[in-house]
Amino acid sequence: PFVFRLLNNLIPHILTVLVLFMLVKEFCNERVAFITALLFSLHPLLSESVFWISGGIYVHRALLTFLVLLFYIRSKEDSKYLYFTGFLVGLSVFFMRDRAVLLPLMLIFYEIAFGNVKKDYKRMLILVGLLVSFGVLISLPSSKTRATSLELDTFVSKDVYRNPFVHVPVAVRTYLQNIAWPTKISFFHHWENIRGGFNVKEYVINYLVSLGYLAGLIWVFLKNK
Repeated sequence: PFVFRLLNNLIPHILTVLVLFMLVKEFCNERVAFITALLFSLHPLLSESVFWISGGIYVHRALLTFLVLLFYIRSKEDSKYLYFTGFLVGLSVFFMRDRAVLLPLMLIFYEIAFGNVKKDYKRMLILVGLLVSFGVLISLPSSKTRATSLELDTFVSKDVYRNPFVHVPVAVRTYLQNIAWPTKISFFHHWENIRGGFNVKEYVINYLVSLGYLAGLIWVFLKNK
């Protein structure tokens, strides 16, 4: 139904774009924030969260995650209300998916890249500690069924799913490829590549692309820090 799709997908997507614009503008100029929000709103890589009713959870989680980061940054202006609100919103993210464990890491990386670790490390560690503690209790039961679900849905064995040396390089290369040239997008983007298998040459390419991407991030960080 259109109304359900509107409330579940379209409106949350629009709100996510607006919150992302405000978030990026906190540590970059308005032009960069606008381009970032524009790409996020229109790129086909994210189309499943808009067109698929079942994909609405992705945009919901993104919206709440961006809100946590925005509340945390703006709470530095001595706003305990925003700090506590960010914590509550962060807890709600863990109810949606076990991948929310990345949220505490995003807070840490923000402080390292754009914030002031020496000044704000206490408030950062308190929020990260609370989110990790409560998040583990919330998401641990569901995470036990995640590998089984992926094995049934994508025909990928648990050994492959749990092997980061296979999972991470393939994921990095596949997502970078789909961002730059989105012609082979599927619901399980990188699982299609893992399930189909790859030879030694493709394995090496995956690692080289991943290492190059990591080196680029480090170079940009050191250049702009």
